[in-house]
Amino acid sequence: MIKLTGEVVGNVRKTLKGINTHGDDTDNIISTVCGVPEQVDRFVSVVSLSSRYIGEVGDVVVGRVKEVSGSRWKVDIGAYQDGIILLSNVTLPGVLRKRERVDELGMRSLFSEGDIVVCEVQKVFHSSTISLHTRSVEKHGKMNQGFLFCTSPFLIPHTNKHFHRLKANPHIRMVIGVNGYIWVDCFGQEQQYMDMARVHSALTLLSRAGCVVHFAALERIVCMAKQSEVSPYAMLSKQFHDMLQLD
Repeated sequence: MIKLTGEVVGNVRKTLKGINTHGDDTDNIISTVCGVPEQVDRFVSVVSLSSRYIGEVGDVVVGRVKEVSGSRWKVDIGAYQDGIILLSNVTLPGVLRKRERVDELGMRSLFSEGDIVVCEVQKVFHSSTISLHTRSVEKHGKMNQGFLFCTSPFLIPHTNKHFHRLKANPHIRMVIGVNGYIWVDCFGQEQQYMDMARVHSALTLLSRAGCVVHFAALERIVCMAKQSEVSPYAMLSKQFHDMLQLD
């Protein structure tokens, strides 16, 4: 459960003050940030929702390429340090040979600055550097024709499935990165701008309410708006928010 700044997260008679907390005159432990309470032994801390992503091996993440240098790409994944993709960790369709100098010269033909990429965390070093790789040609790699939505990584649940398609519109695909970066794009002959805009509004509603971004909840909001013929802009109104009962 998310606690706002100033809310009670414990009592000094039962627990001890941890990070992002302080005591008051009534022996209560008060949160000093908006975040999720976490208790280790007797210590109660609050993990801020604005905190950076902390990588774990196997996480599917979405990032933006910041720099191409040497034989690697630096990728912004919302962590304390940029993620690193080595040229040798990029899987190319039908290419199983060792990377050569000619491949290094053509790195920008794969990913260039500003590109959105979907990767998987391969390794996390003691220096907090996160090594990434594109293990699957079908799922990982460069993304096109869509938009990037950023939210707190603490609102993203750890699940086995990160790639989704809307039942109401199978042309729309979503990649929910564990790092809080969400990619939404569209396949098909016609661009489904209205439904993509509804997805963006649904993500905004969940993030503003501090709700965990479950795909089922997101799809429910989009379907409700589509059936009621609510525009993406009207989805952000108080009336639609009250109808969803997100609080």
